[in-house]
Amino acid sequence: MRALRNILGIVGLAVLGITGCEQKQPSPVVKQAPIISNTTSALTGRIIKVQPSFFSYINRSGYGAASNHEFEYVIVEGEYGELHTLVYPVSQAIIERRAEIKYKKLNQGKVSVNNFIDMYINPQYWTDDNFTINAEGIIVRNGITYSGGI
Repeated sequence: MRALRNILGIVGLAVLGITGCEQKQPSPVVKQAPIISNTTSALTGRIIKVQPSFFSYINRSGYGAASNHEFEYVIVEGEYGELHTLVYPVSQAIIERRAEIKYKKLNQGKVSVNNFIDMYINPQYWTDDNFTINAEGIIVRNGITYSGGI
């Protein structure tokens, strides 16, 4: 029996030697572009619509807090009539009127909910609400300054 195992082992090595082992080349490291810009941009216009939204999340360990996170879509009409969709990362009263808005651009025009959680809540949490937040950018905290009339 032992001799048979040795013979089978030798035959197996011979087959590998003849056919060769496929060696996988290490995959190249692809540096991903940052999700959000490091610089702050400004937009002046009229806030014409505020749409609340939310997603659920839970601790990655499965234990502890589970909650909903509310945020606001903010639609702004720019000075030349162009429409901009931004996101305020927390729930807050936002008035529909003229304002200057400071925000950080989303480099791909979108962010996954799990990346949003990592950036604005806590990387210890996650969600299976599998959707993407589509927007030009994310408004910085206290980034809305109201001006002029309605």
